[in-house]
Amino acid sequence: MYTDNLTSQRRLTRLQLLALWAGILLPIGAWQLQFAASYALVPWLCQADRTAWVLALFSLVGLLAIAGGLGCAWSTWRCKVAEPPGEDLLSACCRFMGLLGMLLGIVFAVAIVGQALPMFLIHPCT
Repeated sequence: MYTDNLTSQRRLTRLQLLALWAGILLPIGAWQLQFAASYALVPWLCQADRTAWVLALFSLVGLLAIAGGLGCAWSTWRCKVAEPPGEDLLSACCRFMGLLGMLLGIVFAVAIVGQALPMFLIHPCT
C-alpha cells in the first residue's frame, strides 16, 4: 500500500524549528548588536565618562546571548528525530544545523572577546 512520505515521517515542531534557527541566528545577531552599540555609544559615553563598564556590559550581554544560541544549537545537535527506517534526511539536517550553530557561536564569542580586550588595554576615548 502506498503512503505519502510527508504523512509517514515525523515533522519538526515549532519549538524545534525555533531552536534550530536560534542556534544559527543568535550568535550572528548578538555580535552585530554588540559591535554596533559599542561603536555608536562611545562618543556619548566619553562625554559622560562611563566608557569602560558600559562597554564591558554590552560585551557581557552579547556573550550571554551567544551562550543561549550555543545551548539551542547543542540541544538540536543532540536531538534525534524519529523517522521511518531508511529516511534520516531530517535528522542529518538537524545535526548539521546544530553543528553549524555551535561553530558560529564559538567564532562570534571569540570575536566579542577579541573586541572587548583592547577596551581594557587602551582607553576608548583616546
